[in-house]
Amino acid sequence: MSIPDLPPTESDSPLMRKATTHLSVVVGCYNAARQLERRVRQLIAFLDGIDRQYEVLIVEDGSLDDSLPILRRLEAEVPSITVMRNPRNMGKGYSIRNGILNSRGKYIIFTDIDMAYSMRNLLSVLERLESGSPLVVGNRRLAESVYVANNALVKYVYRRHRGGQTFNARAPVVRSGDARHREVHPKPDVRHPCR
Repeated sequence: MSIPDLPPTESDSPLMRKATTHLSVVVGCYNAARQLERRVRQLIAFLDGIDRQYEVLIVEDGSLDDSLPILRRLEAEVPSITVMRNPRNMGKGYSIRNGILNSRGKYIIFTDIDMAYSMRNLLSVLERLESGSPLVVGNRRLAESVYVANNALVKYVYRRHRGGQTFNARAPVVRSGDARHREVHPKPDVRHPCR
């Protein structure tokens, strides 16, 4: 049993549209109003600088905040942006599939609106696709990966960590009822009897 050859990229597919631009960037969006306009404008500025034709498909996944009105305004201002909306919150996989099936690029890259990866990574992925790779998968655990963490998230995790350290340092001196000593996470070999 042999596997038939795949059709050429330029041919029409019953699932995808014919390629009419060089690059499609599919962006999933859910409840991102706070950072949305800044991130989209950064993406457009980056793509304007890579000297290739492109489209940006932003799939709004039923956000409960003001994401959709912001996206509609950006769509009216920037010709390369197309905004699609899922019928309700359908999840990331559905959103990305929806964007890919409606894309018109010879090459398709998808990402999230928080732009957790450096924009340089988008160019690196595109160059690999252009050099003949049929599929490029990003992995933020590789040493050469550049991952951009949201500063608010880093601060939140750090505060939680420091708060936990402070609690654990003070927990042994807390007295409750007739207990003179209580340890929150006792070591398995050590028992502290209540008196």
